[in-house]
Amino acid sequence: MKEEPIDLLTAAIASLEESSWVVLGKGRDAFIRCFSRTLARKLQDMGYETPEEQLRLIFGEDVEIEEEGDRVTVRIPTCPFCSVRELLEGEVRDVMCVVVGLLEYVFDGDVTGYRRLGDSGCKIVISKE
Repeated sequence: MKEEPIDLLTAAIASLEESSWVVLGKGRDAFIRCFSRTLARKLQDMGYETPEEQLRLIFGEDVEIEEEGDRVTVRIPTCPFCSVRELLEGEVRDVMCVVVGLLEYVFDGDVTGYRRLGDSGCKIVISKE
C-alpha cells in the first residue's frame, strides 16, 4: 500500500524523534529544537507558510489553535511523538518534543506551558515575544 506524503512526513519525524533519544542523550534537546526550527523554515520555503498549514500537515486536521493576546494555545489530540518518548523512557519527564522548536519559530515566542491530554495528545502554550 502506498503511503500519502503526510504519512511519510510523520513517519520520518517519528523516526528522527526515536533515533535522537537513542543516539544523542543529553545533547538531544538542542538538536531537536534546531531540527524543528529548520523544519519550519523548510516547510515555509515549500509553501506551507502559516502555522496552521504546517501543524495540519504534520498532525492532521484535528489540531486546534487559539490566539489570545500574546499567548497561543495549540491542542494536538493525537501525536505520534509522545508515544515514542514514553516507549523509550517509560514516562514523560520533559517537554522537549520535536514540535517545540517548530511552534516557537512559527509563532515567534517561547513554549511556556505543556500538558498531556489523554493517551496521546497534548496542549502547548506559546508566549509571543
